[in-house]
Amino acid sequence: MAMLNINPHKLAVGDKVKTNCDALVQDKLNRFGNMLGTNGKIHTDPEFAKTAPAGDVLVQGMLVLAPLHSVFCTLFGEDVWLTHGAMECKLIGATHPSEAITYDVEITAVEPNRVTLDYSCIKANDTKVAVGTATVGIEG
Repeated sequence: MAMLNINPHKLAVGDKVKTNCDALVQDKLNRFGNMLGTNGKIHTDPEFAKTAPAGDVLVQGMLVLAPLHSVFCTLFGEDVWLTHGAMECKLIGATHPSEAITYDVEITAVEPNRVTLDYSCIKANDTKVAVGTATVGIEG
């Protein structure tokens, strides 16, 4: 994932950030699932997943969203994001291990001590798999 170098105090409505994340490998889904308890067969057992309605392993939703943490930490600083950031998300599609994701982030409001962003997680075929809003309180 490309890292960004942006001053949060110079953000303006309409500013956009776009970054990519390579396709995930099964081992990463398995480790993530074991760590967080999201290790259901649909995420960790490719043979089982082939027989499920999706026909393939599904990447855990939170693993799809995880790269946004890096984007928000880069935009605002890790301490600010972790202590003053919040995000809402709607998962609207499925992601499989073979699919890379592009993350589009756009600044939608800049107030004296708060920035609001909209984001989309998009597969290479332009299918959105997650959308949401994040807010971050920043010091003047």
